Amino acid sequence: MLDLEPTHEELSYMICQLCFHQVGKKLQGNILKTVEKLQEVLSNNLHDYYVNQMNQPKYSKRIARMMKINNTVEQCLYRDRVKADLMKVFEVFHVECSHPGIFLNA
Repeated sequence: MLDLEPTHEELSYMICQLCFHQVGKKLQGNILKTVEKLQEVLSNNLHDYYVNQMNQPKYSKRIARMMKINNTVEQCLYRDRVKADLMKVFEVFHVECSHPGIFLNA
């Protein structure tokens, strides 16, 4: 993340993508369709940002680096969700999680 030095626009895109992905997976149906539309709008806005404001029409490598970071975050979320499920099954609630609020409602 430090090497990428994302702009505010890129960081917003990354966070929104993570949130929309989680919501879409969890709620499905009409919510998933709405989230996909929002994601498309964000992608178009990011494209416009690169091409018109940054004057950088070739930005695929940068997007790939951003998605690699997001995939790593999603893997961590999945790992912690599995840990939370095991905590529930074995009633081991004294174990500390880095961000338990995300997993208690999963």
